Amino acid sequence: MNLIDLAVLPEKRRDILLLIERKPGSFEEIKSLLDITSASLRLHINKLLYSGLLEEKRGEYKLSCTAIPIIENLKGLLNSLACFEENMGYWKKHDLTPVPDFLLRRLEDLGRFELIESDASHMFEIPQVI
Repeated sequence: MNLIDLAVLPEKRRDILLLIERKPGSFEEIKSLLDITSASLRLHINKLLYSGLLEEKRGEYKLSCTAIPIIENLKGLLNSLACFEENMGYWKKHDLTPVPDFLLRRLEDLGRFELIESDASHMFEIPQVI
């Protein structure tokens, strides 16, 4: 099994890694925060330990040195996907070819947002919500 299969595809494993990235914790803490059965959590944690993405010390799980850059890039990917998915209508209607490549590579920096488009008769008014 490769790292992509371990970290990205199964949602629970991805959730475990993202949770531990924010706050390392014990088996019971992780279990209660993710609302997962003990058997399922044990299976996922064992795979992550075996792959070298997690480390366990004195009953507390934390990301390995290898996992830290992987999770940071995974968060960027997830943010990019969310940016497009939540505003698919906008992205389908607009031509992105004039946007420079270096800006396209940073679209995930937009984070979560709500697109507010005003009509032509109100284009010079300050929006109520920004």
